[in-house]
Amino acid sequence: MSATAIADRFRISAPAISQHLKILREARLVAMEKRKQQRIYQLNPQGMSEVEGWAQTMAERWQARYRALD
Repeated sequence: MSATAIADRFRISAPAISQHLKILREARLVAMEKRKQQRIYQLNPQGMSEVEGWAQTMAERWQARYRALD
């Protein structure tokens, strides 16, 4: 999806969207491809898998802490 199309879906400014996309790109959660004047973004499945793994680890840690309170 183009940066413009992404920005059209939110109620924040296009420059703010660009900043968010930059951070997501630096974190390798999205990939960007330049096509003429547009920048096309897509999710990076490997990066998303890493986030999913981290979230699962954190959920397991918190569950263990909650069980320890019982």
